Amino acid sequence: MSVSARVHATSTIVDSQHDSLYEVFQPHEGLLQPPYNSSAVTLSWWLWSDDTDSNWPDDDGKTRADSLDIERDEDLMNNGTIRVNGQPSLEHVNQKIVDVTGDISIVQLEEGESVIFDISITPQENLSDDTLMYIILSRDSAYDHHGRYVENLIMEFKPEIGFSNLRGNVTMNQYVLEPSHLEAAGVDFELQPHGWSYTIAFMGKGENTSEPNLLALYHGPLPTSSTMLDLSDTFLPLIVIISASAIFYGVVQHSKQREELIPTLNAHWIDNEARGIEIVIQNGKEKTNILSWEVIMPWALSSRPPKLQLRPDETKSIELKFKQSCTAPCQIMIRLEIESLGVWKQHLILHTQDDDQASSSKS
Repeated sequence: MSVSARVHATSTIVDSQHDSLYEVFQPHEGLLQPPYNSSAVTLSWWLWSDDTDSNWPDDDGKTRADSLDIERDEDLMNNGTIRVNGQPSLEHVNQKIVDVTGDISIVQLEEGESVIFDISITPQENLSDDTLMYIILSRDSAYDHHGRYVENLIMEFKPEIGFSNLRGNVTMNQYVLEPSHLEAAGVDFELQPHGWSYTIAFMGKGENTSEPNLLALYHGPLPTSSTMLDLSDTFLPLIVIISASAIFYGVVQHSKQREELIPTLNAHWIDNEARGIEIVIQNGKEKTNILSWEVIMPWALSSRPPKLQLRPDETKSIELKFKQSCTAPCQIMIRLEIESLGVWKQHLILHTQDDDQASSSKS
């Protein structure tokens, strides 16, 4: 790893118990759900950005569909399709033909953000020469700029062959999802630090496998860290405000001048089922742009909120609607730009009726 790299977060590869991979080629409209399988990993492909003007990536999806001889015809556009990849019959349940151990890191390189896999690969059988390892980055709850919603959307899909296919041979290597590829796919860990997953899948044949299939599957959440929310050395200290009525507001413990520049946020539930909130924004003394909104799982927005521009001292309100209510606190990440202070983030936590606290932080 380059000496100029800065590690934002690291976690260990999860030795997950999965034996099937469902690849869901989503239709043009709507959401295709595969049958429930507790031992399966489900990932979605999107193929229709040219037809819908969506900002979701579709190049990898088209390539994958072509490699599987899936025609991008009217039936696929209207109904979608599901490809099931399963492991061959094994002596022990959840046995893997390829063992993988190591770490995943989100790293800031000179060229931008990157995901680096420092892993050790050990085949438990001799593998066919055409065995591939696929490294996949997916978004747990994806929204495009038109408000479309897809679960577990594949954002980056990278095949690798740089490992030994001989039984017992250990390959220790570093595999990188390049900053340029992630940027082209719309991946931004600073803007959206939560809700990402990785998958490592081996496709090919082992000694006892007659047809190419899934040989091993590893899946887990991408690491996150509070440092990913504080990439600047000039961010302000965390302030927590308690409010029994679930009203949010921000206080900056610095000079009176800076305090007057920061927008004040007030938020409350707008119905009894916790399906929506209203946020009232009282702007400070300078022009402010609301760049983006992100809601942390398990909460999910039913549509993408608009970007806002506020004049000095202007007040605006916005309603956020959710797909369903949850018992967990609702966490909202707001990215805003203040004319003289630059880009800031605000983290709001709205508790449900069973809770009696709410908090707000700025950075």
